[in-house]
Amino acid sequence: MVVTRSHARRLSGRPRRLTRAAHVVASSAWVGLSVAMTTIALTGALAADPATAAAGYDLMAVIGTRAIAAAAIATLVTGLVLSVATVWGLVRYWWTVAKTALTIVVIVSAVGMTNGWVERAADAARGLAGERAPSAWLAVAGAAGHLILLVAATVISVDKPWGRIRRAGR
Repeated sequence: MVVTRSHARRLSGRPRRLTRAAHVVASSAWVGLSVAMTTIALTGALAADPATAAAGYDLMAVIGTRAIAAAAIATLVTGLVLSVATVWGLVRYWWTVAKTALTIVVIVSAVGMTNGWVERAADAARGLAGERAPSAWLAVAGAAGHLILLVAATVISVDKPWGRIRRAGR
């Protein structure tokens, strides 16, 4: 670590590269898992056999609560470390704010809505609750929406658009 003129600790060299690599791996895993979730949700919505649909929703529940949860937390933590411990800063550039916001929106919406939609779709496929179609398509919409937001965050990370945030009094 190097101490800058502002006496703030900054990551440099090997620790920065390792943290960045961990961030890229975690966020790539999250995108890949979101592709899988979208594919499984679509398969469940279109499945003629309710048992196939129910098995898919059960798999989505496992992926969502274990693998995606781990990838999301790792992405958020490594992203926050990179933003506060490098020259980019957490609120110095619009693109870092946008990526952080997208990450939080995906995490909160997964916990608050999409997981419930998957549970209702599984119950409906087993004949335990209502008709299958509405909940199945909500599960597809949730998974696809998350995938779109994560791809947007990736594009923002690569392009780094919008420039620096101007602060009053500067």
